Amino acid sequence: MNLASKIFCRAFQTAFRIALPVLPYREPKIVNSCAELKDVFQKEGLKSVLIVTDRGIVQNRLTETLENVLTENGVSYIIYDHTQPNPTVENVEEAVILYHK
Repeated sequence: MNLASKIFCRAFQTAFRIALPVLPYREPKIVNSCAELKDVFQKEGLKSVLIVTDRGIVQNRLTETLENVLTENGVSYIIYDHTQPNPTVENVEEAVILYHK
C-alpha cells in the first residue's frame, strides 16, 4: 500500500471514530425464532431479502426454516452462498450485484 493510500485510510478511520458517537444508531431487535419474523416483515415492509451465508450452511439445509417462513409470508429471497471467512472485496461486490438483481 502506498503512502497516499495509508494516509487516506487513516484519515477515513479517524473521521468515523470521531463521528461515531453522533451517528444515528438503531438498537437491534432480537428475534428468538423464525416464527417471529412475520411481524418484522410487516413492520419493515419487506418484499425481498438477500440471505448471505456459505455453502456449508446451505448444504446442511440450515436455511430451510427461514426459506419456508419467507415463502409463507410472500417475501422473495435469493441466497448468496459464496461467502468465505474474512470475505474479500470481490465477495461483497458479488453479493451487492446479486442484491440489486
